[in-house]
Amino acid sequence: YIMMELMILETPGDAPSEWHLVIFWYLLPPTFIFIVGLGAADFVHLFFNRNDRQDAWREAVASTFRNHIIVFGAGHVGIQVIRELASMGVDIVVIDNSPDPGVDYILNELDIPLIVGDGREGSVLEKAKIRDASSLVICTGDDHTNLEAIMRIREINSDIRIVARVWDTKFGQRLERFMNVQNVLSSSDLSAPAFAGAALGIEITQTLTINDVPYSMTRFNVVEDSFLDGETVGHLQSEYDMDIVLYGREETTEVQPAHDFVVRYDDTLVIFARHKTILEIVSRNMLGKKGRKRKLKIGR
Repeated sequence: YIMMELMILETPGDAPSEWHLVIFWYLLPPTFIFIVGLGAADFVHLFFNRNDRQDAWREAVASTFRNHIIVFGAGHVGIQVIRELASMGVDIVVIDNSPDPGVDYILNELDIPLIVGDGREGSVLEKAKIRDASSLVICTGDDHTNLEAIMRIREINSDIRIVARVWDTKFGQRLERFMNVQNVLSSSDLSAPAFAGAALGIEITQTLTINDVPYSMTRFNVVEDSFLDGETVGHLQSEYDMDIVLYGREETTEVQPAHDFVVRYDDTLVIFARHKTILEIVSRNMLGKKGRKRKLKIGR
């Protein structure tokens, strides 16, 4: 109580006789003034400096997250990843060194905190609560930056799940092998099936590798006189080692159609199979009558 009185410039009584307590006695009032002044200066600074105020608020919001996902890099790819994750309802913290002007608006609309800084620095990662995060998605377009970030992150959190974007496929394979990165996605590998499918007028999804075997899904329309025309769903699935997951005709759509459904010209099929099998089926379907004479080489 005496100390509180001294700090608010009230004299509680006579000063103590010990010299060291006398010094403490007279230091208390200026110490209190200094603390109050420092707090007032910080308040005025945050009040008039909008950017610092936003940064402090974002860091405060990020500090409350647990088991969240951190996205490093809010460029074109990063923003698409952030939108997809937000639609799934997960907590997200974004790190970017120099975000584009439009990024701030997008993240504010999605209520996602942005930590402005270099994701390779430990202090920035700590602000994003890297120790409490469940996953980290690295979306920058620089492979060396991604490598440095992975090495720094592994020092802080050895258990976090890391998904990294790379340009060089071989470099990505080394990251998976030596840096314990769960998924390394190459932009060229992801886009190649889409470009090839677009050239053929079909849609091919990203290839999934299961037990070292690549699988894909594709959507296409049955060509007139194709080897598919007139066959039942059950026969096609057993004969060509594929799964017809969706069947569409005019306004009718059937998910997992019955085996006795008969496939006709211009029907829409969505099939799942080995990637090599899908390429053979699509190629043979496009040939029409000629495709009926070709034997489909299925790798079982």
